Amino acid sequence: MVGRLPRCNILRPTLDMLLCAAVILPLIQAWLAVGSGALQNTEVQLDEATVIGISAGSIESFLGIPYAQPPTGNLRLQLPQLIKAYNGTLNATVVGNQCVQQALVPPPDLPLEVLQDVAPLLTLFSPNPNVTQSEDCLNLNVIRPANVSADAKLPVLFWIYGGGFVTGSNAMYALLLEFQYESLR
Repeated sequence: MVGRLPRCNILRPTLDMLLCAAVILPLIQAWLAVGSGALQNTEVQLDEATVIGISAGSIESFLGIPYAQPPTGNLRLQLPQLIKAYNGTLNATVVGNQCVQQALVPPPDLPLEVLQDVAPLLTLFSPNPNVTQSEDCLNLNVIRPANVSADAKLPVLFWIYGGGFVTGSNAMYALLLEFQYESLR
């Protein structure tokens, strides 16, 4: 059929992710849009720890916060273990490690016209080369409006990145955050 892409099961998850990204990315980008102002550190208390994040305009970001003990050593291939308490100072100014994964590679028989359309997606959903890959990758990012009181009732967007245990991490949008912050420097 003319004008119709060939059916390719290996691309279906990627096309679904594109649709999701097409809807979510503009929302996230609008939400992260920052006014003029310089980057500053911001702090919050979590248990007995001081968590240091980044404040830029009307947004505060706390990145790479571990939500479980590192799944290494005797915890490897076990259920995640809770962190009993946070202590000391936690640097949450950069995204945490992404889980170990390989880059997406298109099948060798993929027609060139399809490859040209899919290539940006392969880059978007491949591991972020600026973020370390490690088994110690159980972390989350918290992004909220600036100057919010501790007892404020904020809406929550809980996003689980896709990828079917093959690709993806909470660092997927780290480049977007870096771009937003770089524009303020």
